[in-house]
Parts: sequence; C-alpha cells; structure tokens
Amino acid sequence: MTKYSTQLKTKLVLEVLNKEKTLNVMASEYNIYPNLDIILKYKGA
Repeated sequence: MTKYSTQLKTKLVLEVLNKEKTLNVMASEYNIYPNLDIILKYKGA
C-alpha cells in the first residue's frame, strides 16, 4: 500500500472541496487511483 504525505492528502481534499479540478484530472496529475471514497475518508466525511 502506498503511503501519501499529510500535505498531499490535505491538498487533494482542498482541491475536491473547492472544485478546482475534477477527481479524474487530479488522479492523472498525482498518479493516484481516482477513488472518491479514499479522498472523502481523509476529509472526515
């Protein structure tokens, strides 16, 4: 399992919340799997 830094997780969550980019665009840019459940987990939803 890949571990991501807290800073990267925070940045991803903020981008999702602010709707700056779509999840698929972010997944491509950060080379991650576009799974919203994981992003929302770090958001605390």
